[in-house]
Amino acid sequence: MNLLLGVGAAFLFSFLAKNNLSSIAGVPLLELLYLFIFINFNLCLFNLIPLGPLDGNSVLPHFLPVDLKIRFQHWNYRYGSQALMGLVMLSLFLPGFSAFSWITSISKSMINGLL
Repeated sequence: MNLLLGVGAAFLFSFLAKNNLSSIAGVPLLELLYLFIFINFNLCLFNLIPLGPLDGNSVLPHFLPVDLKIRFQHWNYRYGSQALMGLVMLSLFLPGFSAFSWITSISKSMINGLL
């Protein structure tokens, strides 16, 4: 859903930019739309991480061989949420470490490709 929202907003952004409607009644529409697109693409990519309660948890097993799929599902059921929380905590408390920096760079590339 976040991907569709981001793509739809990108088309709206392009339409408004081509028709010189960057702001209406003092509201910077293009800046708000850019942030909306960026946030939705970030959420889309974050949800694809195959850990814990995220959507990637149910996507990745479809691409694994049967034996590895079963092992991954058992491990993820027991430790997936803790692993995700561990990555978040490491990213917050270790200076210079970010387990999720790839999300921002891919989101920016997606935006540049659409706009």
